[in-house]
Amino acid sequence: MNVASRRRRCRISSLLLAFPASFVLVFTGCGGAVGGVETNELPLKEDFSECGGFTMNDEVATIDCPAGELRVLVEQPDVSPTHFVPFRADANQQTLAVSAEARAQKAGGGAWGIGCIASEPDEGGRGYLLLVSDEGAAALLRFDVESQEGDRYAQRFTPLSQQENAIRETRTRHTLQFRCAKEDAGTVHVRAGIDGGRALTADDTPGMGPFTGAVLLVLAQQPDTDIRFDKLTVDGQVLDNFFERSQPVVARGPIELQTHGSEIRFRNIFIREIPEAEAKKTLSQAPAK
Repeated sequence: MNVASRRRRCRISSLLLAFPASFVLVFTGCGGAVGGVETNELPLKEDFSECGGFTMNDEVATIDCPAGELRVLVEQPDVSPTHFVPFRADANQQTLAVSAEARAQKAGGGAWGIGCIASEPDEGGRGYLLLVSDEGAAALLRFDVESQEGDRYAQRFTPLSQQENAIRETRTRHTLQFRCAKEDAGTVHVRAGIDGGRALTADDTPGMGPFTGAVLLVLAQQPDTDIRFDKLTVDGQVLDNFFERSQPVVARGPIELQTHGSEIRFRNIFIREIPEAEAKKTLSQAPAK
C-alpha cells in the first residue's frame, strides 16, 4: 500500500528542551506549501527495502532509504531541527496501533519517535508521540497547534507521562510500539512500549481524533543527526480485495504466503479466528467510506 509521505520542516522560534525531566517545544511553523513542504510516495510496509531509489533532500535534511532503512539525516538543525514523516491511513480510525524499529546512527543530544496523527494534510500537526532521547529516556507527548496567523502557526509539544529510562544503547535497533484509542466520550488512551518492556500509559481528555495515520519524528540538536527507521507497520487498516478492488474481501478461502522469486522462509505463523461478535463490533466503530 502506497500512501503520501510528507516532510515538514519549519523554523524554530523558541526551544525549551530538558528532556529527561520535561519536554516542551514551541515553534513557528508553516502551513500549506510554505516552508519547504514536499510530497512523495513511500511504501507503508514491513520494511523499506523497496524504496532504495527514494530521496528528498535539500540543504537542511535528507530523507532516503539506504540499506533497507528509512534514514532521516539532518544537516542544519539550526535552520530546522524538527522533521515529520507522516504516513496516511486509508481511512480515519478511532483506534490506531503503530510499531517500528529505530536506532540512532548519530543523535548528538536529539530525540526521535513514532506516533499517531489526527491532522489532515496541509494543516498543522496534531497527535500523540512516543519520544526517545539520545540518552535513552522515553515519554508520551501530545502535540498540537497552539495558535495560527495566516500560513504560520505555533505548535506545542507537552508531556503526558513521566519519563522512563527505557533504552541503554540507542545505537542498536529497538522496537517501538504505540497505540491511540479514542472513546465515544472523547478521552484518548495512549499506550506505548519499547522492546516489550514496561508500558507507558496516559489518558488525554478531551482527546484528539479520529486518527489519520502514523508519523515518524526526528528532533535534531547537532549537525548530521542520523536516525534510522525500519519495519513500520500500522494496524487498523481497512482491508480490500487486492485482486478485484471493486469487490469486497472474500468471506472464505485459502491463506496464501507470497514471495517475489527470491529464496524465503516462513516461521512462527499464528492464525486466530475473529468471532462474529468481535468483527461486528469492530466494523460498527469504523468510519464510513
